[in-house]
Amino acid sequence: MEDSINKSSIQLMSLNMMMEMDRICKKNDLKYYLAYGTVLGAVRHKGFIPWDDDIDIIVDIDNYKRFCDIIRHEIPEDYVLYSADQDLNYDSLKARISIRKYFHHIIHIDIFPIVGVPKSETGRKLFCNICHILYRSYFVKKVNINVNYKGNKKKRIITLIVKLMLKPVPARLIKFIFHKLSTLYHIKESDIIYNICGCYGYKELIPKEYIGEPVLLEFEGLALPAPEKWDAYLTHLYGDYMTPIQGNS
Repeated sequence: MEDSINKSSIQLMSLNMMMEMDRICKKNDLKYYLAYGTVLGAVRHKGFIPWDDDIDIIVDIDNYKRFCDIIRHEIPEDYVLYSADQDLNYDSLKARISIRKYFHHIIHIDIFPIVGVPKSETGRKLFCNICHILYRSYFVKKVNINVNYKGNKKKRIITLIVKLMLKPVPARLIKFIFHKLSTLYHIKESDIIYNICGCYGYKELIPKEYIGEPVLLEFEGLALPAPEKWDAYLTHLYGDYMTPIQGNS
């Protein structure tokens, strides 16, 4: 059934989830920001990027647990918030909202945690590398290769080999170290912040002033919070972000 869902249907279901999440955030005074392709879509298309169908948001680490706890308890029963702390079979160290009857990799809102980083450039790069290794290692240990990579034999083989290499390392130890690192540097004292579950490498190191206080942008008819200096944020990540590059942004 999941293979037959078209992009328009996924976008509509994702948007409905977003409406519910935003409603809960307003009710409980929870701060979040649209991020990555979602804020790019808001700026360039006033909604989804045509070939994109998921939604990305960022939440600072000081409020991350409270944010997830409230969303988990208040979203309608049709939805579910996945997190590594609540579901040992979940394959990511970031939380994600999805629809119960669908595989969460198909339809989701990703909730990325933003953390503080070391003061020095060398320290930041080392911190990024360690966090990324931990993040990817946890995913590899937990991922179901026959579901995620059912149509890709090469990825199944490679992931299986890495799984075997990581077998002596307990997933709970990876999660413990990852959580310790996420609060090691106080975000309030950091001029640079970092998405500890990001995939853009050192580009994830962003001046905190770019995020600032939320400003509202139109997204599929909704007014949703985005980084205060969204132009600087998008330029930092994508360069000339107003020129579409399908499959990238």
